[in-house]
Amino acid sequence: MGFVLDGKGETALLERDCVVSCGGRDVSRAAASQAATIRRLIAERTAGQIRDLSVAVEGRGVVLSGRTASFYSKQLAQHAAMPMIGNLPLVNEIEVA
Repeated sequence: MGFVLDGKGETALLERDCVVSCGGRDVSRAAASQAATIRRLIAERTAGQIRDLSVAVEGRGVVLSGRTASFYSKQLAQHAAMPMIGNLPLVNEIEVA
């Protein structure tokens, strides 16, 4: 786990394949832990069917990204994340290909 400063001056905390971006504000370990938990739940629920899975907790909410072969797996990923995010917006950018 470590802090990263990107070219836009945004701070991100990286934990495995989870990114917590806070637009220059302090990065919360709780948010990083939440992203890691969501990623683990998605991997379990979809039996690893989401390739290149990434979970980002950003100013606009929680963003899921990756690739899968079925719309069903994309929906499973979304439903696995929903109980963990409270009232944050959820953006599902997982591609079906």
